[in-house]
Amino acid sequence: YGHREGRILKDSVQRSAISVQKKQNAQPPKWSRLLITAVIALIAAGASAWLMLRSATIQCSSLAPLTVLADLQREGLVRHIGLSNVTAKQVADGRRIAAIVCVQNQYNLAHRDDDKLIDDLARDGTAYVPFFPLGGFTPLQSSTLSEVASRLGATPMQVALAWLLRRAPNILLIPGTSSVVHLRENLMVTEIGLPDDEVKELDRVATSSSA
Repeated sequence: YGHREGRILKDSVQRSAISVQKKQNAQPPKWSRLLITAVIALIAAGASAWLMLRSATIQCSSLAPLTVLADLQREGLVRHIGLSNVTAKQVADGRRIAAIVCVQNQYNLAHRDDDKLIDDLARDGTAYVPFFPLGGFTPLQSSTLSEVASRLGATPMQVALAWLLRRAPNILLIPGTSSVVHLRENLMVTEIGLPDDEVKELDRVATSSSA
C-alpha cells in the first residue's frame, strides 16, 4: 500500500468495521513477515481493537513464505489465508502448513486448466476466485459467446460471468470495473438464467479455443 491507500484505510477504520485482503508476493520468510506486519501497522494506525487482516494471499512458486503467514495467523494478526497462482499439488502442500480458505488462479470460459481443481475445492468447501474472468489483457472473443448473449439479451461479458457463476458454487467473482454503468452491468449478471442448452454450448468454447 502507498501513502494514499494507507490514508484511505486509516480514515475508513474510524468510521466502520472493515476487512482487508492483502496479496503478498513471494519473498524470503524474513521479508514476508516485515512486509505483512508493516501493512498491519499501517492499517491499525487509526483502528479499534476489532480490526484484523481478514485474508492474506500469497502468490508464489515456493510455499516457504506460507509458514510466515501461518505464524502470523497463530498470533492473531491474520485471520484467513489463501493461495494464488498455484497448482493442485501446491494447494495440497499448503494445507499441511495452514488452513487454506481460498484459491485464486486464472480461469475463464476459454481458459479452463483448473476444472478439476475447482471441483475438488468445491467438495471441500474452499472458495475459488478466478482472475482474468473476462480474459484479462486479451478479452474473450467467441462467436458462440456472442450468439448466446444475443439470444439472452445480454452482453457477451455478462454471459461469460454468468457462466462462471453457474460453473461451480464455490466460485467468487472479482471482475474489474471502470464506471458505475459497468458496475451495474456486472451486478445484473446474477439475474441471467443460463439454460442447460446454452451452458453446454458455452462449454465447447474452451475446446474450440485450444484447437
